[in-house]
Amino acid sequence: MKKYGSHVPAFAICGLALFSVTYSCPMFVEFYPDPKEISDAEGEYVEIRLDDFRAESLFVRMESKEILAFAWPDAERLVLVHDTVSCPVRKNVACGLLGKTSLPNTRESVWYVWSGACMDSVTLPQPKPGKSVQRVGLTDEWAFVEGTKGSADPDYEFGIEDCALGRLSAEFADGLWNVTAFLAGCDSSSVHVRTLDVFGAGGWMDKDSVVRDGFSVVRPGGGALWFHAELPEDAAPSNNVLDTLFVVRSGAGSAARESNGSLAESPGRFSGMSPVRVTEVHHCPEEPMPEWVEIYNASSFPLPLDAFRFCDRGSALGRAGDSILPFQTVLVCKDTMALRTSLGIPDIRMVQVPLGFLNNVEGTLRLCYRNDALDSVYWDKGTVACPSGFNPLTGRREFTPGFQRKSVKKEMSKRFFEYKLSSRVVSKKGAALRLYVESEHDVVLGLLDSAGRRVWKSVVPSMSNGWVRVPVQEHLGIGAGYVTLSVGESEDVVGILVRP
Repeated sequence: MKKYGSHVPAFAICGLALFSVTYSCPMFVEFYPDPKEISDAEGEYVEIRLDDFRAESLFVRMESKEILAFAWPDAERLVLVHDTVSCPVRKNVACGLLGKTSLPNTRESVWYVWSGACMDSVTLPQPKPGKSVQRVGLTDEWAFVEGTKGSADPDYEFGIEDCALGRLSAEFADGLWNVTAFLAGCDSSSVHVRTLDVFGAGGWMDKDSVVRDGFSVVRPGGGALWFHAELPEDAAPSNNVLDTLFVVRSGAGSAARESNGSLAESPGRFSGMSPVRVTEVHHCPEEPMPEWVEIYNASSFPLPLDAFRFCDRGSALGRAGDSILPFQTVLVCKDTMALRTSLGIPDIRMVQVPLGFLNNVEGTLRLCYRNDALDSVYWDKGTVACPSGFNPLTGRREFTPGFQRKSVKKEMSKRFFEYKLSSRVVSKKGAALRLYVESEHDVVLGLLDSAGRRVWKSVVPSMSNGWVRVPVQEHLGIGAGYVTLSVGESEDVVGILVRP
């Protein structure tokens, strides 16, 4: 990290001793000079830390530009912006206007803030697009980080009241998740916890409690658990929330995961397939079709697209509020208009993401939930020959954009229900066909005739876990027929024979 010298004119400096953790005077802590996604006028800001210092007025100046004067705000932080619309709405945070002062994007700049005999002056390094410039403690060093507008950055600021959610671990064994989290920077706090068994039907479970040091949550579930914990807002709210998706890896019936995102594996009942996973990759399609990747939500709940991305490339797969619906398939590419024109299928959902280029000869894709990799795909010259795409689940050639093969749906169906038939051959005058269904979901049963037409439909309620009668004699004629079981778009079809 480069160190920049402080530009100090002939004013008294108070409360900026390098070995003190008490900020007695106003001081600069953060600058955001060069927003990447929006204009500078909309996004740039300057943040000044005030703490409990009090005076009548405050003055700010960049180099020889006009002096900005402010009545002393009743706040712990002052954020200078161009438009009050972009002022952060937080307790103990006030806003002032930068006026005509603009933050330079391509060079160093010198800034002053003073009140009475107290002054802080800094030399700001040349900005990096999209990065905030954060002061490191009480030094003259600066770090390029993600912005924390209107709040403290706990990684760099000293002397702040910060209760954080620290180390997180999870274990899955015998159908039970055990998640443990610890507090950091405080002895106790109230906490709100939400958990969701992604492959279950029970919905969210909420719990509020006051904890000391840490807490544990035990919940039955399948191979994936959505975990959200939140502490009350403090000076550094960025570490008050934990939101992650725990997934048991391939075939794991017992797994342990630490906060680094790794999962241990051991044999067991659950397949451990990620709820959202890559189901088709076209890394070298024929021109003019752009490269595209297909993802599928195999769970029974909508999941937030803004939390998913391809690790180390592109951006989030959606904006805040966007979801991938249960059993929905989405195509991801960098030119959705060209892809839709090439495919000629208007009703497929597509997401535009700057993926870069996929290597034609050998490459890897990893799908991340926030910072944790959930699924990975690898291909080389031996996978498929260009211009064919392939299904990572089978490793074979595939071109079914927006749709899942029956083999995939059948594999997914095993996650949602188990069943067995009393017989595959039924006499027209004999005993009725019975079907045993075990599931945490409502399972839709159906009968299809030999032409594939649905002639009967019923619903087995979740957790019924018992035998049900299927009225074959009443609805099917002599010959072949089919029994269907489905949860959402996950379906299994079983052939039966009706005899005289």
